[in-house]
Amino acid sequence: MALLHYILFVLLISALVYATRSSRKPQGIKDLPGPQGLPYAGVPHKVPPKRTWLKFHEWSKIYGPIYKLKIMGEDLVVVSDLKILEELLVKRKANYSSRPEYPAIPGANHDMRYLPLLSHGDHHGRARRFAHHLLAKLPQDRLVDVTTRATKDYIQALLQDPCNAKALTELYASRITCEISWGNPTVAQKNVETAWALMHHVSPGATPLSKLPFLSLAWDLLPDFLQPWKVNELARRASEREFWLTEQEKARYANNDSFTLTRETYKQRDKGISDEEEAANSVGMLTVIGSLLLATPVQSFLIAMCHHPEWQVKGAEELDRVCPGRLPTPSDLKDLPVLRAIIRETHRWRPPIPIGAPHASEQDDVYNGYFIPKKSSVLALAWTIERDESVFPDPDSFRPERWLEPTWPTYKEPLTIYPQIKGHHGFGWGNRMCLGQDFVEIVNMIMIGSLLACCSVAKKRDPLTGGEIEIDTMDYEPFTIFVRPYAWEMEAKPRSEGLLKSLDL
Repeated sequence: MALLHYILFVLLISALVYATRSSRKPQGIKDLPGPQGLPYAGVPHKVPPKRTWLKFHEWSKIYGPIYKLKIMGEDLVVVSDLKILEELLVKRKANYSSRPEYPAIPGANHDMRYLPLLSHGDHHGRARRFAHHLLAKLPQDRLVDVTTRATKDYIQALLQDPCNAKALTELYASRITCEISWGNPTVAQKNVETAWALMHHVSPGATPLSKLPFLSLAWDLLPDFLQPWKVNELARRASEREFWLTEQEKARYANNDSFTLTRETYKQRDKGISDEEEAANSVGMLTVIGSLLLATPVQSFLIAMCHHPEWQVKGAEELDRVCPGRLPTPSDLKDLPVLRAIIRETHRWRPPIPIGAPHASEQDDVYNGYFIPKKSSVLALAWTIERDESVFPDPDSFRPERWLEPTWPTYKEPLTIYPQIKGHHGFGWGNRMCLGQDFVEIVNMIMIGSLLACCSVAKKRDPLTGGEIEIDTMDYEPFTIFVRPYAWEMEAKPRSEGLLKSLDL
């Protein structure tokens, strides 16, 4: 009984600490509009665990392009207007370049292994500069070679087992990042598991700590047997650490001369990272995030093609004309506007990060007469931004022509440059913008272009009725930052046996 009273006391004090953390609003300044909820708890009961971005999108229609909600004592400011985001996350980036705390991973904001989660400051700047130097040293021909070889294997696997497209896409995207990072594509599945374990822990509601964040204040106060979530998190971290350090050691002494990010870490120690573990963390995190950014757009592309076979035909015809008998390379991009339009529309239609990676305000702020408290999480709601009907007519439909035809608001010339895959807001804002945009552009272009050139995909037909088995284009897993579709069934066949033979497929 005494132990129970002690636990309740700790939880009560923790809750009170969280409840009193809110900043003092200046006199005469308004609160942002938003859905009303319970004291302290806010509106977690109104936020669905699945397709959260759709609820946020619905609220943006009610409360406007910037609104606030509260979830378990935390303020979330949701923004769906590019001008407001430019003002807050770019012009005021000194205040909005941090990250919120992730209760399920206590200390992540100051842990050098988690570059995307680091708070703004010297440690973040140091880790970001080091990662930038690593990626800048990656030779393009090395990336093209690794991606092309992995893509050929991916196409072979997909043609043999198209209903396993989800897992195969993640595996072969991971093979690319693992080979670039460590020279070891055989650990790709381990990297996939590591990546999604991390995403699970940073998703609100996925663990007791993320549902009840004040529990993290008891992290060092209660014994571990009373905190199974802590035991699970420590085991995840230990597994992740061992994986990254093991691959670093193997890559360091591998008997080949091919470029890897790990080997480059030993040439770049003057760039700010001298510790062995920090270097392993930097490479490991790039490997994890890279595989996530590469896989989801390809998965969404396959689903889109099952619903829009006409764009398979248009894309394949362009590829046949521009690079007959071979797979596309980055030098072909200027001559492949249809391919670029398909990829750009895929990112718009199903953004990989639909609610945006959260920024955290370091100080109280006022925007347009509205109060934004210190430690608010600011979300760039990509789902709603990409559905602004004044910019994207017929926003819920997959329409690559919006990037190719002058009658659409998104059309830009010259088509040798536009539409661009990289550079749009989906890659982040201000000091938190994605460092790997060139990497993602090249890999997405080779993987998706090669699929169009080599394969034809379609909805699977029921063997008994002959009817098509529908694919739900909104059926995505409930991770909050990166998302991915649930598994779907489809068919895939070669477009040309001759092409596959010429490519040794």
